Amino acid sequence: MRLLIYALGGGWGHLVRGLALGRAAVRRGLRVRLLVNSPFAERVDGLRELGPLGELRTIPARLSREAQARAVWRALDEPDWDALVVDSFPRGLGGELAARIPLLERPRVWVHRDLNPDYVARYGLRDFAEHFELLLIPGEDAPLAEHPRALRTAPWLVRDPHERLPRAEARRALGVEDARPLLLVSGAGVASEGAAAPE
Repeated sequence: MRLLIYALGGGWGHLVRGLALGRAAVRRGLRVRLLVNSPFAERVDGLRELGPLGELRTIPARLSREAQARAVWRALDEPDWDALVVDSFPRGLGGELAARIPLLERPRVWVHRDLNPDYVARYGLRDFAEHFELLLIPGEDAPLAEHPRALRTAPWLVRDPHERLPRAEARRALGVEDARPLLLVSGAGVASEGAAAPE
């Protein structure tokens, strides 16, 4: 089985979810092609992350919407994949999958996340979900969580517990003295969301 994982989106989230799913699939002996457009993809060693059964294919983030759509269509037209997995946006980041998904004769999986209800309604995603054989929900609420083909999973992490560095080694790698407290604050979104946060 060969998976084509569509994980287009401008930040770390789509890249990390795609890598987490790709790594899990490779561990089960599946071949994976991970299609991303994150500017952070250049920091990822695809062979190290996915191994010899995986391929990290990057569409340059600076391309126009139309050029990105053409790159996605070329990937879909390649015959060497058996199932399509689409992260977050079932119609594609720019709508480029909307006309293609219903016509695909190979299995389709939607990684369904907590999408804005206005987006779900505007693009008719309740009806569009019928074009997918499976809706995977990775550890969060989602508008279509009660769909008959929805499967809720634990959160997806890019690293498995056994891959974490021992505490002392991790602190050294971060340049933090052992006695000093360490707090990690992580977030996602766009700059305007952070600017709107209360002081």
